[in-house]
Amino acid sequence: MATTLLLARHGQTDANRERRWQGQTQTPLNDVGREQARALAHELAADPPDVILCSDLDRARETAAIVAAELGLPVHTDPRLREVDIGSRAGRPVEETHRSDLRPLDYVIQEEPWIFEEMRSRVIAALEEIAAAHDGERVLVVTHGGPIAAAWLACGGSLADRPTVGNCQVRTIRVEGSTMTRLD
Repeated sequence: MATTLLLARHGQTDANRERRWQGQTQTPLNDVGREQARALAHELAADPPDVILCSDLDRARETAAIVAAELGLPVHTDPRLREVDIGSRAGRPVEETHRSDLRPLDYVIQEEPWIFEEMRSRVIAALEEIAAAHDGERVLVVTHGGPIAAAWLACGGSLADRPTVGNCQVRTIRVEGSTMTRLD
């Protein structure tokens, strides 16, 4: 059987709105982010997931909690679903810390690939384990842009064709064993 993973990016935070690096900092959703989470729950209500998992960072946990409350499901956290650790860049404006021709994650991948690789390894292992534990189910995974990019690359995508994932947008993948396939 296969497991369908609905990979959702967390709702908006003030740092997102202000274009500041977040990495693994604990930042709450703002009012727009909370409304985005409610809209995501409404969107998922027609074909709800069987289970909800999320990163243990506040913005992902809050998004998952709002969705879960609307759908009547519990939330399970997994720290392996965290965003990439960007160290001292956290809280700084994106424009100060990268070349203007690159998106922030592209900067990390191209300029400091070992940082992305650490995150990619733990996220893909977590997604494979989650899929195996929920074989045949639909699983909502509330996480961050970096982990969603890692899943995209694991599905055979490239940096060049990687879509931008907005707050509370969902990318769907199917996992069979260790094979990941994009469904959207």
